[in-house]
Amino acid sequence: MDKLLLAPLEEAEFTVVDLETTGFFPHDGEKIIEIGALRLKGSEEVGRFTNLVNPNKKIPRDVMRITHIDQSMVETAPTIDKLIGPFMDFAKDSILVFHNAPFDLSFLVPVMREYSPYVSFNVLDTLMLARRYFTLEFPSKALGNIATSLNIKIENAHRAMDDVEATSKILLHFITDLKRRKKIKTAGDLLKLQGGSVPFPPAYSKKDLKPLIKNANRYETPLKIEYRTEAGDLNIRILEPPIKIYTRGSHALMKGYCREQGGEQKFRIDGILKRPELA
Repeated sequence: MDKLLLAPLEEAEFTVVDLETTGFFPHDGEKIIEIGALRLKGSEEVGRFTNLVNPNKKIPRDVMRITHIDQSMVETAPTIDKLIGPFMDFAKDSILVFHNAPFDLSFLVPVMREYSPYVSFNVLDTLMLARRYFTLEFPSKALGNIATSLNIKIENAHRAMDDVEATSKILLHFITDLKRRKKIKTAGDLLKLQGGSVPFPPAYSKKDLKPLIKNANRYETPLKIEYRTEAGDLNIRILEPPIKIYTRGSHALMKGYCREQGGEQKFRIDGILKRPELA
C-alpha cells in the first residue's frame, strides 16, 4: 500500500481544493476563474495556494453576482495553464479533498493531464462522506448548510479560499467523528470508508485500448499495466493473452491471466495511469 495511505490520520496530508468557474460544464467551453487550496498535515495547516484565473472569455453576470469576481479582476491574472504546474507541486504527495469532487475534477483533470498526461491523485469527497455517514445530522448536504449546522462561518461564500476553509473544517469534523464511530486510524481507512478514491475521469477508453489489445492477442504478447486500485494503491501487473475488454454497468474493464496473482484478474480501465505496453 502507498506510504501516503498508511499515514496515521494525525499525520496524513490532505490538500483541500475549490474552484470558481464561469459555468457548470467544461465541455461547453466553461472555464476556471479562481482556484484555492489549503494543505493540511493532520489537523494543522501547512500551506495555501490561491489565485484568480484569466478564463479568456466573458464572465456571465450571474456568476459575477454570486462570486463577486468581475472581468477587471481576471484580465491581468494568469491563465490556468500557467498555474497548474505550481498547483500540482503544491498538492504533490497528498490526498485531494473536494466538496462535490466530480464537478471540480471535470474542470481540473483535463488541464492537469495537459501538463502531466499520467497524473493521478487519491481523492476524498466531503459530500460523499456526508451522504454516507451524516444523513441525519445534515438534511441538506450543500457546503453552506453543513457549515451552518457546524457553526462554521463562511465570510465570502462562493469564493474559492473561503469555501476551502469551510471544507477543511468540515473534513476535520468528519475525521474526528468517524475515528470514534468507525475506529479508523489511517488515511487509507478513511478512503476505504468512502468506498475508495473518487476516480479521475479515465485517461483511456475502450476505443483507445482495443487496437493494442488486438495486437497483444494476435502476437500472443503480454501487456504491462500500471494502474491505481479502487483502494488507492499503485500496482504494476503483467496480463497475458487472451485479453478481453468489455463493459459492466458504467465501467469498462479488461481481463486476462495475471502473472503476479497467478490467475484471471479484472482491471477497471479508469484506473489505468499509463498506456499499457507490450511486455
